[in-house]
Amino acid sequence: QNVKLVRSNLEKLLELQDNIQDIKKLLFASDDYLLEVHERIAALEDIRDNALLEIETGNEDVDLQIFVNYFDSIDNVASVFTKLIEERLEDVIGTAQDDPATLVRIVQIVEREELRDKEKLPSMLFAQILLFLQFFFFVFAELATLKSSNAPKSSKKGGNQKDAQPILKLKEFKRRCFDVLIEGVKTKFQFDMEDASTVPQKLDCFTKFMSEELESVQTCVEPCFPEEYHISELFIDIYEKCLINEVHEIMDHMGSVPFSHRLKLLKW
Repeated sequence: QNVKLVRSNLEKLLELQDNIQDIKKLLFASDDYLLEVHERIAALEDIRDNALLEIETGNEDVDLQIFVNYFDSIDNVASVFTKLIEERLEDVIGTAQDDPATLVRIVQIVEREELRDKEKLPSMLFAQILLFLQFFFFVFAELATLKSSNAPKSSKKGGNQKDAQPILKLKEFKRRCFDVLIEGVKTKFQFDMEDASTVPQKLDCFTKFMSEELESVQTCVEPCFPEEYHISELFIDIYEKCLINEVHEIMDHMGSVPFSHRLKLLKW
């Protein structure tokens, strides 16, 4: 029965192959279609995950290789979509200034993915428990057989027993997106600091980030996020860590810094 359900899911996948091409067209047409593209990709991923769940919790020995081509096409378009989202988040201030609607769409997508992970969690826990029980009973049966027959240990490694590692995993899209956002802010800071060779120039960069950049965050970026994301606090924390690292770098070479520049640093 489980195999029939898997095959039924595969039939749906076959029907949706053309949809993947439509998704790619929308993806490269305009950021206006981000929500629609995400909805379509999520539908494909749900079909894939349902098929995997049937395999994971079923008793039949199913060769995953027959599903690889279908799953790869879904993963590929999802990867392209994720890369586009990451590109927008790498320069989140620029995105917020040039096209705030796109940033709002990205935040909505992050929220949807968080909800999908929460909805997926019970099924994943059930699958993991079932896999553990199947493995436990398999080992128990093998030990009982060996004990009763004194037969040599079977050369088979698990027979039809599935790998105890779960197939399904949480996407953790929010964490991944914020990792990209944070790294983008750090990269921009470091890039701007490359042209600052003297202490006064570095202090000018410090002032820029703690005034101009932070003002842009508060006026452009923060309104695109829910209040509970505490975006301004996040940027302040990033800038503070970057500044501390730069000040430590200056202090390590303080012996070669002119006295007037040291004085400016202390006053700053």
